[in-house]
Amino acid sequence: MIAVPTNNLKSELVQKIGRDKVLEIPSFEDLPLPPELRQTIEKNYSMGFINDALESIKTYAHNSKDNSIFMNYLHPETALAHSSKYVIMTHARFLTLPNRVLKNFEVLIDEDILYTMLTRTGSVQISSLKKALKANVFSPEKQIEIEELLKLKDNKCCRNRNRYSLKLDMGTLKNCKTTDNLIDFAKADCYIKQKDCIKYLAPVQLPKCKMIILSATLDETIYNLFFPERKIVYHEIEQAAYKGNLIQYPCYSMSRKTINDFIEKNTLHCPTVSALFKKIITNTDNVYYGITFKKYENDIPLEHTLHFGNLTGTDYYSGKNGVIIGTPHFPSYLYQLIAFSIGISEHGSLKNRKVSYKGYQFLMMACSSLFVTFTTLY
Repeated sequence: MIAVPTNNLKSELVQKIGRDKVLEIPSFEDLPLPPELRQTIEKNYSMGFINDALESIKTYAHNSKDNSIFMNYLHPETALAHSSKYVIMTHARFLTLPNRVLKNFEVLIDEDILYTMLTRTGSVQISSLKKALKANVFSPEKQIEIEELLKLKDNKCCRNRNRYSLKLDMGTLKNCKTTDNLIDFAKADCYIKQKDCIKYLAPVQLPKCKMIILSATLDETIYNLFFPERKIVYHEIEQAAYKGNLIQYPCYSMSRKTINDFIEKNTLHCPTVSALFKKIITNTDNVYYGITFKKYENDIPLEHTLHFGNLTGTDYYSGKNGVIIGTPHFPSYLYQLIAFSIGISEHGSLKNRKVSYKGYQFLMMACSSLFVTFTTLY
């Protein structure tokens, strides 16, 4: 069984191995659904109404001539019980499978799956929570906890004390007519109060099975912090040698704000984002593809483009010249939630600090390993 971070990489591996040799466990994005139905199901998923979403898929599959992809999506454990093929799925899909199914496989994880789990955050408007409290959606214990949460000062964190005794009145919840996902909110690991909303982090849990993780960014200290109860064996592999040239222009941070400021102030005499990107690309020879933020992807004047957040493990542009425009950052609240979830105080400020790592020193908000790690979890 192979779990990969994105649907793009899953499709790439299926093509390389051979579709006839692979059992592909589909993600929701893979299902051939009519646009209007897809939109309705996506809305149910986003609000946490999982059973409603699954019932809609079942109904559509029942009337479909070839419903195999739908059955593999709805009942992956049935497909896995009778398959002798390679199994490929995304990290997110892998994390939904029960331990009793996974223990029958040799599990290979491509890229750092902890990264996938640490970015599973959500947000609930404070107005939605007040509406839910008024409608008595939550249990009395959870009501008290939410009232205390709403009294916190901005940017303060707290734990979810009632995650394991979740009880929601689904009928009342639907009548409450809020578009926020109060179900995921109630199952979160920890919260941070902000001015008009509550941000939350999903529980960070790995399946209880042996798995092998191949990653260039996995860090031993971080894994020991998050999974102290697991037996973890680390195998460090020699650093891969560069085959090409890396040319970096560090004069500007190239965050979203920096790019926006360039356009608004006309700093580089570029009236649009497209003009700015075109000017950057003309300084690089034979550019085949470009990478930037999702909101600016269509502004890259190239046929082949990618965006941050959907890159991990991608290698189908190997050997081609590319340009990366942008410096992606996580919002500060995510760093606070992650630290708080493993018992580190959220009071520390986020700023550039001098980091010493493997003989190097550099300034960084957050850092990742610079070596390839081969890791086995038991």
